[in-house]
Amino acid sequence: MYDMVTIFAFAWTGLLLGLTSLHLLQKEVRGAWGRLAAGTFVLGATLMTGMGIYLGRFLRWNSWDILRRPGRIWTTLSDVLQNPMGHRFAWAHTLLFTAVVLMCYLTFLAFRDSVRSESGAALRS
Repeated sequence: MYDMVTIFAFAWTGLLLGLTSLHLLQKEVRGAWGRLAAGTFVLGATLMTGMGIYLGRFLRWNSWDILRRPGRIWTTLSDVLQNPMGHRFAWAHTLLFTAVVLMCYLTFLAFRDSVRSESGAALRS
């Protein structure tokens, strides 16, 4: 039970920090290039996150592989992009994880907006 609670706590903390980071970056992009660019940034970031989860979970690559074996990673990603029908499993899982992260982000924004509106109403009362 202790291990399960510990793993959950670390996963939850990582998820919240990642969503907060994405939100802060989205605000910076929106300020510099506008709303459309900010939305495109979020979609691109969640797509790359989905691909990163696939690469780590199923191909068992780690962050340091970008430095140690960039050629292998680039070759694999190029093949996935050039031959999407031959890599349905990769695309299915990438898009699934992308959707999950995007839904988590939208939920994060909804809770953030809800808290902001409640605290604004409390200040006006």
